[in-house]
Amino acid sequence: MKKFFATAAMAAMFAVPATFAQATSTDAQAAQTQSGAQATQTQADAAQSSARRVQFEQRMIQKRVAKMTALLALTPAQQTQVTSILTSAAGSRADRGSMKQVRAQMRTAIEANDTATIEQASNTIGNIAAQNAAARAKTAAAIYQILTPDQKAKAAQLADLFGNGEKGRRHHEAA
Repeated sequence: MKKFFATAAMAAMFAVPATFAQATSTDAQAAQTQSGAQATQTQADAAQSSARRVQFEQRMIQKRVAKMTALLALTPAQQTQVTSILTSAAGSRADRGSMKQVRAQMRTAIEANDTATIEQASNTIGNIAAQNAAARAKTAAAIYQILTPDQKAKAAQLADLFGNGEKGRRHHEAA
């Protein structure tokens, strides 16, 4: 009888961990499957968001080309060139997601009074803003190069009217 109980106890000692290991393995597989499904859904959402972003940028480019055509009387060839320039420029801008991420880090650092992280995030935001400003200037320069002299003169007048020139600034110099 002692032998039977000893054998049963030994069997139970090995069976219980094996049972839990299988349950853990099954739970891990289920969690992994669920995690994989969530990752797939996240990727699908990201792809859909990216597609919407591309469509939005294309609409904005079309509107900008239409406005430039109305204001500067662009030729069809110039319209094609401007569209091409703006499309390539849209891809060269710093990622908006990275800017959002850095701003979130900034908010967290402010709440924690973490001056080192505030300094680092400020520098990163400044670098991204500088990259975007340079990209906008390069785009404007590329577009300016395809304009005729008359269109360039008209563009300079419009820049003054829209506040991009010295005369259109909000803070006027004292006369």
